[in-house]
Amino acid sequence: VRQATPGDAVDFIIGTVMANPGEITLVTTGPLTNAAMALLQEPRLTGALKRLIVLGGNFQTPGNITPLSEYNIWADPEASRIVLNADVEKILVPLDICEDNRVADSMLTRDDIADMQAVARDNPVLEMIADSFPIYIDIWREFFDLVGFPMDDVITVALAFDPGLATMTEPLFADVVLDGRLARGQTVAYRGRQLLPGGGPKTTRICTGLDGRRFLDGFKKTIARYERAA
Repeated sequence: VRQATPGDAVDFIIGTVMANPGEITLVTTGPLTNAAMALLQEPRLTGALKRLIVLGGNFQTPGNITPLSEYNIWADPEASRIVLNADVEKILVPLDICEDNRVADSMLTRDDIADMQAVARDNPVLEMIADSFPIYIDIWREFFDLVGFPMDDVITVALAFDPGLATMTEPLFADVVLDGRLARGQTVAYRGRQLLPGGGPKTTRICTGLDGRRFLDGFKKTIARYERAA
């Protein structure tokens, strides 16, 4: 069993990035509290990070926690605003390329699980997927009208290895709404000049499309290749 890493997440981020300047891509798949705290505690982090890849936000696709907001941004909008305004290259992975039938070819289905089972041998990871994912596939289909299980977190991590999986905007200003019952946590992005007090530079590229077929094919091949260690 792997032992827990000493210290907290903020210290780990700061220590790892500062020990490897220009080499670390920080991937976040949840609320941005720890990332924001790290940026506040160590201002040099913006110059030492290679890139930030953030799962969060929504633009054309409706929110998944309020009509206007995506959960990861909404859960700590103050932290999200700090991160999105930081002077570091960022890729933002919104719901638009994860939880929308326009990218249906990136979603995991029962047929995909069967494809992997047909070629896998003694594969505990696939066994876990086959045991646990079908119920979620059915839930997303029945309650959210999606064709399969949306692979938000996996897509975000995959972009760290292959940013070419997604089409993106040029670097934009990005910010988060902090006020209001309905709009709190809403993500905004815009061109032109900085219009918001306290806003940062144009450093955020928004993913607008995804090669879902290539992504899912790579995921399936990677999982199917896994074999239990001797």
